[in-house]
Amino acid sequence: VFSWELDIYKKLRNAKNAAVARYLASVEGKNFAVTNLISEIANSYYELIALDNQLEIIRKNIEIQQNALNLIKQQKDAARVTQLAVNRFEAQLLNTKNLQYDVQQQITETENEINFLTGRFPSPIARNDASFNTTVFDSISAGVPSQLLENRPDIRQAEQELAASKLDIKVAKANFFPNFRISASAGFQAFNPAVWFNPWSLVYNAFADMIAPLVNRNALVAGYKTSRAK
Repeated sequence: VFSWELDIYKKLRNAKNAAVARYLASVEGKNFAVTNLISEIANSYYELIALDNQLEIIRKNIEIQQNALNLIKQQKDAARVTQLAVNRFEAQLLNTKNLQYDVQQQITETENEINFLTGRFPSPIARNDASFNTTVFDSISAGVPSQLLENRPDIRQAEQELAASKLDIKVAKANFFPNFRISASAGFQAFNPAVWFNPWSLVYNAFADMIAPLVNRNALVAGYKTSRAK
């Protein structure tokens, strides 16, 4: 059976264009997901380098506080200070060491996050800590034109989805009009050649296609309202 519908009201054409727009929207959605993934990896990487530099500063502070504690202990042995001063320096040293363990934990968590985003098993992340303070960023020009927003994949995705929704409304409007189809079939429905070409069947099919919008009026109205709401 072969069937061909006359696209008088551009229903099929608009439905095709809506499908194309939704496909393009899905492509932009994929690009948006990839962009977010790359930004999260880059953000975690620079956060990891920042934590490494922070850990290095904490270790230097621990070394300085340890030397200061040793000096206070010597002054205490010489009866120049009391035990209270020694306890205070010990508390500061322990607090800094506790901060060191906290930063080390954050480093491990950030490494695991990068491994998760890249789909790898937990492993150390190769990085250059010395480049953190010497990183040169591109200059940002003042007065960025608003047209650059169109380069964002999420905005392009929303634009394609909006275009598809507008086409859906046109398709829903076209459903209110009768369909005109040309059908051809081959086969034996009777063994009498006199009824093989019955003109009444053509009349019945044409009448059915014309009366269909009236029979399905409520469903067509519901579909039209749904398209407008979307």
